[in-house]
Amino acid sequence: MECTAIPFSSPVTGNPQNLLLDKEPLQKKLLLAQGSPSNSNGVLITAGPIKKCSLLISGMSCASCVGTIEKTLKNNISIYDIRVNLLSGNAEVWYNEKFIKEAELCKLIRNLGFGVELIRENSAGVLNFSLLDVIDANCITAIEKLLKNVEGISEVTLFYPSCKGHVRFDEELLGPRDIVDLLESWGYRARVEANGETSSTDSEIIIWRRSFLISVAFFIPTFLLMHLFSRIAVLYHFLMIEPISGISLMNMLIWAFATIVMVVAGKNVFFSAYNSLKHGRANMDVLIATGSLVAYLYSAAVSCWTVLFRKGTEKVFFEMSVMLFTFTTLGRWLECAAKAQASDAAKKLMNSQPINARLLIHNTEKSISIGLVQRGDLLKVLPGEQIPADGTVVFGCSSVDESLITGESSPIVKNVGDFVFGGTLNQLGVVHLKVTNVGDHSALGRIVKLVKEAQASKAPIQRLADHIAGYFVPCIIGLSLATFLVWFFLCNNGLAAIPFGSSSFRYSLQFAISVLVVACPCALGLAAPTAVAVGVGVGAENGILIKGGEALEGANRVTTLCFDKTGTVTEGLPRVCEIVVFNGMNQKQFLKLVRLAEENSNHVLAKSILSYANTMSMSDDETAVITQDPLCFPGEGLSCVVGQRTLRIGSFAWIKNFATSEEDVSEKVKKYQDNGFITSLVAIDNDIAGLITLVDQVKPEAKLVIKTLQNMNIQVCLLTGDNQTAALRIASELGIPRQKTYYECLPSRKLAIVKAMQEAGEVVGMVGDGLNDSPALAQADLGIAVASGTYMTVEAAQIVLTTASLAGIIYAIDISTKTVRRIRYNFVFAVMYNFIAVPVASGLLAPFGIALNPVLATLAMILSSLTVVPNLLCKSGLLIWVFSGKTRASVSPIF
Repeated sequence: MECTAIPFSSPVTGNPQNLLLDKEPLQKKLLLAQGSPSNSNGVLITAGPIKKCSLLISGMSCASCVGTIEKTLKNNISIYDIRVNLLSGNAEVWYNEKFIKEAELCKLIRNLGFGVELIRENSAGVLNFSLLDVIDANCITAIEKLLKNVEGISEVTLFYPSCKGHVRFDEELLGPRDIVDLLESWGYRARVEANGETSSTDSEIIIWRRSFLISVAFFIPTFLLMHLFSRIAVLYHFLMIEPISGISLMNMLIWAFATIVMVVAGKNVFFSAYNSLKHGRANMDVLIATGSLVAYLYSAAVSCWTVLFRKGTEKVFFEMSVMLFTFTTLGRWLECAAKAQASDAAKKLMNSQPINARLLIHNTEKSISIGLVQRGDLLKVLPGEQIPADGTVVFGCSSVDESLITGESSPIVKNVGDFVFGGTLNQLGVVHLKVTNVGDHSALGRIVKLVKEAQASKAPIQRLADHIAGYFVPCIIGLSLATFLVWFFLCNNGLAAIPFGSSSFRYSLQFAISVLVVACPCALGLAAPTAVAVGVGVGAENGILIKGGEALEGANRVTTLCFDKTGTVTEGLPRVCEIVVFNGMNQKQFLKLVRLAEENSNHVLAKSILSYANTMSMSDDETAVITQDPLCFPGEGLSCVVGQRTLRIGSFAWIKNFATSEEDVSEKVKKYQDNGFITSLVAIDNDIAGLITLVDQVKPEAKLVIKTLQNMNIQVCLLTGDNQTAALRIASELGIPRQKTYYECLPSRKLAIVKAMQEAGEVVGMVGDGLNDSPALAQADLGIAVASGTYMTVEAAQIVLTTASLAGIIYAIDISTKTVRRIRYNFVFAVMYNFIAVPVASGLLAPFGIALNPVLATLAMILSSLTVVPNLLCKSGLLIWVFSGKTRASVSPIF
C-alpha cells in the first residue's frame, strides 16, 4: 500500500525541469474539503490529516461495480474521495486517517463482495522488503523492536509468516540502503521489493483463461456428441441407450459436462452474481448466471420428471450451459487482455528503469538493486545503459536519449553540471552522476503517478454511461420475465405457433434466456474508460501529459486559445541582434571588455551577451583583467574596473547618469525600443562606448502551430506583459490579428480577459509557462503548461507539454478529437446493439422465421463487447492519425 500524507507545500528539489510534473491532482479539492464541512459527496466531515492509500480491487465486471464502490465509500463521513479504475482494478482513496484506517477501508469494500488488497510501493520515505533468515515469530518481534529504536524511522510493520516488512523513515536521516545494511548487521538478509504496475487485470487474465480452457475441454465433446456422433447411425443408436429409464446416455454425458463446467469454470460468475445480489445491486454476471442456471435447472427438472414418472420425452438443453460459459469465459479472457493493453502505459514507464545500478564508494564499484539507490549516491552509467535515477553529471560527457520523458528522439549532449532523468538512455560516453531525486520525487515517478491517476479519472461523457448501467441489468431482468409471460400466454392461447418437439413452457423459456444473455452493458461501460486510458497513454508516450478524462474530452471543444508570449511562443532567452560602437572604438576590443564584465553576472541578458561575445571575439592574448570586484545594481546594470578603466553595462536611464556621448544615443535607443528590441548600453569611464540590442526570438514552430490552429477554426490570442510595440511585433510575425493582441497585462488582467471571453460564450484555452500565467491557466476551460513552466503553472494546467515545442498542442487536440469521436461511435454502437438485439432475442421477429437462440445470443453479446475494446486499442492507428498530418488542418513535417 502506498499511504502518504499529501505534501501541500513541500518544496521540489533537484533540477528545475522537475517542476513540469504534477502534484496531487485533487490537492485543491482536498484543501477545500479539509476546511469545509462536507466531502465530495456532500456528506459532513471533520477536518483532519488527509492521507491517500492505493488498493487493488478484484471482481469488478462492469461500470455498475465501479459505481457501487464509489457511491458506498463516498457516503462514509471519513472519506473525501475515491477513484476506481475499471481497467486495472486499482483504486485510490483520500481519507481522514483520524477516523478511519486502511484495514477498515478494505473491510468496507469486502463487505460489498469484492476482493481487495493494499498496494505497497517504495515511494519517498517508504521501504518494503522481505526478510530471508527469519526462524520464528520471535525474530519478527526482535527486528521490529530494533527498528523502532533507530533514529529516523517513524513506522515499522512486519508480518509473520510472510516475513514481509514495511518501514517509513525520514529521508533527511536515512535511506533504504541504510536500513538494509542495519538488518544485515543484525544477521538478517533483506530483499527490497521492486515497484511494479500492480493490476488485478493480470490475475484475471489467468483466471479467465483457465476457466475458458476448462469450458472448451467439455464444449468440444458436447459439440461432437450433438452435431457429429448423433448423425452416425451406429453411434446414434449407442448414445440413445438409456442406462436409467427415461434418460439417454448422450443426455447423461452432456448433463455431467454441464455440471462440471458450471461448478468449475463458472464459479467466478456465480460468486460475483451472488455477491452482487446480496448487496442489492445487479451486474453483468447476474444476467449470465441467471440465464445459464435457468437453462440448467429446467433441463435437470425435466430429466428428473421423466425418470421418476416415466412421462413425456421433453427435450432438454444442458448443452446451452456449456456453450454459454465457453463463449462467456472466452469473451472475458479476451476482454481482460484488451483492457490490460489499454492501461499498459504506466507499466511501460515503470519498467523502463534498470533493475540494478552501479554505486561508486571510494572509487570502488558495487552493483546494487535500484530500490536501494538513495539521494546523494554517486552512480556510474556505461554507454548503452539506462540512467538509474535523476541526478547531476559530475564526471564525463555523453549524449542521452530523453524520448521517454520528453517524446523527442534527438539525443541531448550532457556535460558536467547538466541534469539527467532516470529511465533515459545513455548513448555514448561513461558518466558519473550524483543522485538528486528517487522514487515518487523523480521525474519518471511523477509521470507514472500522473498517468495512473489520469487513466483512473472519468470523462464527463462517462457519467451518462454509469447512470444507464445502474438501471440496465434490472430492466433486462424485467424484460426477460415479461418476454416469458407474453410468449407463454400466446402459446397457451393458440396465438403463436410452437415448433415441433417443443412445448409452450420450453419455447417461452428460450426467448427469456436469450434476452438475459444477449443484453450487454459491458460495451457501454468500457467505451469511455478504455478510450481515456489509451488517449492518456498515447500522449504520455509522446511527451504530452494529459491530466485525466475531463482534459482529454475538453481539448477538442476549445474555440479560443490564448498564448503567453515570453517563454511560450518565444524562446524566453533574448539573443544579441546588433552591436553599435560609438566614438570609433574597435569592436573586437569592445567585445573583450564586455565579456570580462558579463562573466561576473547571472542576469539573463548578461548570459546572452556573454554567449555572443564568446562566439564573436578572437581568442588571442589579452592582458586586461578585472582589478576590482564587480558591483551589481538590480534592475539597472553592472559596474566593474578593468585595468585603469571603469566599465558600466546597463539601461540607458542608468548609464546616462555617469556617461555622455557626442552622438544622439537617446534617439537610437528609442528607435530600437520602438521596434521591440531590448537595449543595453556600455560606458567606459565617462563615455558611452556602445549599444547592444537583443530580441527574444519566436520559436521556429510557433508560426506554423498558430496557422494550423487558425485553420482548425480556433481563434488565437496573445497575452503579454510587454509593451505595445514588442507585443505587436511578435503578433505580426506570428500572424495574430492586432485586435487579438493584449499587451501590458498583469496576472489580474490576463485572468479578466479569459473570464470575459468565457462570458461571451467562448471555450477558452490558455498556454503559459510563468507564475504570472497561473491564474489565467486555472480559470481557463483548458490550461496547457509548457516544459519550462514553474511548479505553480504546471499545477494549474490540465495538459503539460514535456518539451518546449508547441507542436504538442496540435497533437493533444488531435488525440482528444479522435478519442472523443471513438467514444461517441462506441456509445452509439452499444445503444443500437441493445436496442436491436434485445427485441430480436425476445422473439419480435419469430413470426417471420427469425429467432435468436440462447447460444447465438451469448455469442452476439460477447462479440459486441469485444468490438468496443479492440476498436479503441488502435494505438498504432491513433499515432498514425496524429503524426501523419491528417488533422483538421494540415501539419508540417517539422512536427
